[in-house]
Amino acid sequence: MRTLLAALAAAVVLSGSPASAQTEAEMRDRLCAPFQREVRTPAGTYVDCITGLHAIEIDWTEKWAEAIGQALHYAAETGLYPGIILICRQSEGACLAHALRLESTLAYWGIAMTVWYCGIDAAKLSRCEVRKLMALASR
Repeated sequence: MRTLLAALAAAVVLSGSPASAQTEAEMRDRLCAPFQREVRTPAGTYVDCITGLHAIEIDWTEKWAEAIGQALHYAAETGLYPGIILICRQSEGACLAHALRLESTLAYWGIAMTVWYCGIDAAKLSRCEVRKLMALASR
């Protein structure tokens, strides 16, 4: 938990003030600039961004549960690893609570996923804290 708190705090501090208003589409275009964006899957859904390894869903931290489902769907459709970019636009405490819920849910179900925690003003993905969550033995 202490490591997650430090990671989330670093993401917010490195990216600047969380007070700036941004849309999810603006964040996608900025954070996924070097990657393919809005890629249509065979099911007709759209992956926010695709790297060489990951099919990534981008969302606000408060929508962490939806992000898990979308990332898993995109991974299944593309054959890539699932990834989520979570953007903090609330208080550090609220974003930490969301991150803990996401990580505990993934751990409970034994799901491996890469998650990037970004502040609202992150200029590029490398300015975000990345966590490669490993699949634990399932229940």
